[in-house]
Amino acid sequence: MTQESIETTVARLDERFRGFQAVFSQMADDQRRMAESYEKLVESNQRLALVEAEVVSIKAGQKVLWVKYDALSDESAKNSQRWLWEIVKTMLTVSGAVLAYKVFGVHL
Repeated sequence: MTQESIETTVARLDERFRGFQAVFSQMADDQRRMAESYEKLVESNQRLALVEAEVVSIKAGQKVLWVKYDALSDESAKNSQRWLWEIVKTMLTVSGAVLAYKVFGVHL
């Protein structure tokens, strides 16, 4: 084996050192990109959490509206039944009066 000159040895070592620097630089860039991706992922998860919270809020509001609608529907149905009962009662009273007048000759 022949002895290399110091310049050749230094050049080889310098080349290897540049290779290590490139690898470490690439690793640093990869870590930076991974950190940015993770930040974007966290931001997306936060947005999803906000959307989910909004959906839950809307569903709760819908339930409240349906309860109010059911209460109004029930009250409306009760009012309709009351009016119907009043009409039936009035008709029964009128027909009873007509029947009493025609059959028994009673004037009310």
